[in-house]
Amino acid sequence: MNPFKEVVQFFYFVALPLFTLWLAWELRQLRIERKESSADSWRKIVGFTARQCALFDEKIAPLAESLKNDTNLYNTDFLKKSRISVEEERLVCKLYNTGKAVERFLDNDHSKDAVLLLDKLEGFATFLTSELASEEVAFPSVGRAYCSSFRKVACVTALMPEENVHQNAAKLFLTWNERLKGRVLQRRTDDSEELIKEILPNARDEVGRFDETGSD
Repeated sequence: MNPFKEVVQFFYFVALPLFTLWLAWELRQLRIERKESSADSWRKIVGFTARQCALFDEKIAPLAESLKNDTNLYNTDFLKKSRISVEEERLVCKLYNTGKAVERFLDNDHSKDAVLLLDKLEGFATFLTSELASEEVAFPSVGRAYCSSFRKVACVTALMPEENVHQNAAKLFLTWNERLKGRVLQRRTDDSEELIKEILPNARDEVGRFDETGSD
């Protein structure tokens, strides 16, 4: 007998199938472990996101509301008349400074509250833009309130001595503001479709009657 042939036959008919089965089992176990690890990581991210949303509701939203109710601050020409816009996926601040509006805003005793709100929004946004928390999970809960809060004081970012101090807050605003606009557009589209469904049968009847009259 040929020992080499026996070895080859044993490897081909016995060892190789066993190795293939073992490898398949190992790969299956690896996929299960990765899936469990991924699910566990996702649960942690969702849990952390929920805590951040709770923090927003408890700390940030009330501060934004207090600024809105502070007539001495919010009614300054700088905050009332300055505008922000989104141009080519960038935030553009158009500052109102007629009659030294910026100087009067900075001299306001409560102007530091506007900066404090920006700082808190930046802290909140940093977790979401760095993917330590999920912005997609957070959006339905606080997206609209966040954008409203940021919009109130966004123009103040242009007064900061250094650029990009609140870049994460601005980045999250751009993402969520675009999503909100999309929702509004979709809602209007849905409303239009419903309206068309309501008036289309009547419109067809009107066209039919017109055709009959015209044929006479």
